[in-house]
Amino acid sequence: MLEGLDGAGTTTQGALLAARLIEHGLPVDLTKEPTDGAIGRIARAFTDGDLHLEPETVALTFAADRIEHTVEIRGALDAGTWVVSDRYVASSLAYQTSQGLPFEWVRTLNSRAMEPDATVFVDTSVAACVARLESRGEFNTGPFDQASALQKARDLYLQAFASDVPLGRLIEVDGDASREEVADAIWDALAPLR
Repeated sequence: MLEGLDGAGTTTQGALLAARLIEHGLPVDLTKEPTDGAIGRIARAFTDGDLHLEPETVALTFAADRIEHTVEIRGALDAGTWVVSDRYVASSLAYQTSQGLPFEWVRTLNSRAMEPDATVFVDTSVAACVARLESRGEFNTGPFDQASALQKARDLYLQAFASDVPLGRLIEVDGDASREEVADAIWDALAPLR
């Protein structure tokens, strides 16, 4: 599972990792959260700034989408397929708690999610995330796309990683490095799982 702030590069790194796994003859299912399913589309409308929802509703929507996503993940794993997901449980712990919800409540909502083999945190500075979002015209378009919100989410990611939430092997990579350097760091860190 790839985690990071908006603009950290998780989508790019997920695609690069999936391509590299395929090059090595490994079957891959590249997924994301929110998903493209019915519930995921509601969550995406919120993150895109197109829909206002109360924080509790947002957390419930993401948790419900994750339950559906877990069915897809289980099926892929049962078929011997690698699963690379752009976001998972740690995103809820960071972003939903940044909206003032209790950490333990969000954790409980997500307790049915599968524990991943590894969670890779693409740790990118807030300044770099802001610059990337601005270059794509996505800064200040959603509820989490502001520098202060990104900093708060980063702090909460670190809190989640320091907790006993089952996130698998935690891997932190420097997201401020070049795209290729980040991809290589992720590849090398995941070597024991291949």
